[in-house]
Amino acid sequence: MLALIGLSDIVRSGNERPRLAQRLALVPARLVVGLLGAAGVLIGVGIAVWVGYNVFVERQPEFRGDPFSLQPLGIAPLLVIVGVSFLRSAFGRSDTNEA
Repeated sequence: MLALIGLSDIVRSGNERPRLAQRLALVPARLVVGLLGAAGVLIGVGIAVWVGYNVFVERQPEFRGDPFSLQPLGIAPLLVIVGVSFLRSAFGRSDTNEA
């Protein structure tokens, strides 16, 4: 996996356009990073929705947070930010190789 990520850095930093074989070698690394990003976004949004439901609709017995603080959100915003960053790096186009 680390070799594929290293290959990704080499391909993105080069001045010439990557060949088809190099692009195909990057597909597994991009898929893994994309899946991790999607999982981070889904988990973060799920936590935020669950906290919002418990604060504004109906408080569940499992919810122990103070409804007037941001503490119950915990790591949800960070998961969403990192997940979106992973998705952009996995599936976004880089302008360095465009002529």
